[in-house]
Amino acid sequence: MKKNLPDVSIIVPIHNSEKYLERCLDSVCGQTYKNIEIICVDGGSKDNSPSILKRYKEKDLRIKIINDSNTSYGHKINIGFQSAKGEYVGILESDDKYCIDMVGNLYSIAQKYPLDVVGGNIRQIFDYRGVETGYEVQTYKDDSYYNRLIVKQEEPIIYAHGAIFASLYRKSFLMEKEIKVNETPGAAFQDQGFSFLTDILAETAYYIKKPVYEYRIDNIGSSVHDDKKIFEITWEMSFIERELKDRKIINKDIWNEFWHLKYLSYIDKMQSLSQFGRDQFKREFRCDLERDIQYGILEKNIFNKEQTAILQGFREDNDFFEKRIPYKDSMVVKKIQALLDCVLNKPVVIFGAGKQGIYFFNTVKKICDSLPGAHTEIKCFCDNSAELYGRDIEGKIIISVDQAVNDFPEAVFVIANAKHYKEMMNQLKKYNIDESRICFLW
Repeated sequence: MKKNLPDVSIIVPIHNSEKYLERCLDSVCGQTYKNIEIICVDGGSKDNSPSILKRYKEKDLRIKIINDSNTSYGHKINIGFQSAKGEYVGILESDDKYCIDMVGNLYSIAQKYPLDVVGGNIRQIFDYRGVETGYEVQTYKDDSYYNRLIVKQEEPIIYAHGAIFASLYRKSFLMEKEIKVNETPGAAFQDQGFSFLTDILAETAYYIKKPVYEYRIDNIGSSVHDDKKIFEITWEMSFIERELKDRKIINKDIWNEFWHLKYLSYIDKMQSLSQFGRDQFKREFRCDLERDIQYGILEKNIFNKEQTAILQGFREDNDFFEKRIPYKDSMVVKKIQALLDCVLNKPVVIFGAGKQGIYFFNTVKKICDSLPGAHTEIKCFCDNSAELYGRDIEGKIIISVDQAVNDFPEAVFVIANAKHYKEMMNQLKKYNIDESRICFLW
């Protein structure tokens, strides 16, 4: 009987997704592992998504279409879970793509171990000058989390915080633990609650250190770029808190991680909102913060010094964010595209030999080199720390700023230090370097 059932069910929630839907479906239909079912849940799309689905279903009998008038992202996924016949389930957003061997790689590992969750890294993708390109993002910063069986009872809980689509989940685990996606209206932040619950309730997990999922970051219709959705993050944090209380979870480390997630999400939200949005969101932010202070959240080393200072500053001054925390465009891809415009096919000096400089070398350079007919020539690193001079990073020597300016008079300088970028920019201007030859990493 098992032979007649799919091993893996892929849930594709859809709502007015015509722009990227074909690329999405091509990626899942073309998986190297074939024994899958593809459950497309359309929440009343008004564009050409239904006709695209119909055309693909005619070509691939593994596709199942569920029409539902509810536009909630969480509702669509939960409907898909209920319908799934596979041993494992995955989620594929309709503007994203699976890497061609995602299901095969992850499911083969799930057959070796009794895994509740198996996942990998993400490749963030976007279009630049008509070409799709991207870069890999690690789900976990600590390399020790990868390529091994993780038994949760034997070590601290590892938190992914989102990225629910880069994993497969054992369906019986989700059913036994009654884990669902929050069914708030629309599509915004519902992955946070699902991710948090699977992190704390899964008994076993395994993560491979390679990209398995391609996540689009230049879709202006994405929920994370919608300034109209001001309070959705507070709804999701309330959902997690209710779940923790209803499940009678008293583990202090779990609660501390929740507070950490909640208020870093609030701070990030404040940075991305317009002034109108900030004025609306501040009331909810302040109300929650004053309520949660009773749990001693600012006295438990939950936050670092900078984060604690932001929360304390906001308590003392309602206009703290306007005065001290700059607006941050949530469309990260705009910054990357602007950086590419600045460095493409030009000699480059990286100003800053720390982690951000190394990130530029390993990530942005790869993006440039992946574009047809394009490249970026990294000449060297320069830094203000004399003790670094003469050392090298990836074969590129670290020199003084003065030497870099003299040796490479035509180079573009990429400032790779968020904390001191203003001073570093003024330093370069003193060498009469035009602003058109100065760009920033973030």
